[in-house]
Amino acid sequence: MSGNRIVVDKQFYLQEDVVQIARQLLGKRLLSRIEGVVTGGIITETEAYAGITDKAPMPMATAAVPGRKSCTARADVLTST
Repeated sequence: MSGNRIVVDKQFYLQEDVVQIARQLLGKRLLSRIEGVVTGGIITETEAYAGITDKAPMPMATAAVPGRKSCTARADVLTST
């Protein structure tokens, strides 16, 4: 991986405003090298959740309660074992 590249520092992800982080990630290139093979893509979609008090990530909240289902069958797939 050569050329113009910027490695994002951990502090970037620790910013308070998760919506701002999500916006800044849009359009960025994401590259990885695994066993010598470089793969990558452009970030075209993000989501921003503000931690445990954020009511949006329902599948993760319901996953903590055994036997509890999400509000949609589509979301249940995310937490099924």
